[in-house]
Amino acid sequence: MLWDCVGYLDDDLATRVQELGGISAIAISHPHFYGAMTEWARAFDAPVYIHEADREWVGRTVPLIEYWTGDTRQIAPGMTLIKAGTHFA
Repeated sequence: MLWDCVGYLDDDLATRVQELGGISAIAISHPHFYGAMTEWARAFDAPVYIHEADREWVGRTVPLIEYWTGDTRQIAPGMTLIKAGTHFA
């Protein structure tokens, strides 16, 4: 699971992350990471979870983006996203 992401991904970093076990899901907390998230999603074929309330801020969409609603979303056993609110309502 990747929580947010750094703004740059190259082959060396992707290889190292893969050696450490890879990424099966990505959760993005707010728009600072929306630019790079699609690169991470494609590199690891991992879904990106973004709350529906932030949909309007996503500039580039890819099929790997999954919008969710409500206060929580379970994405794996024992792993739940919580809509806590940060920059937006």
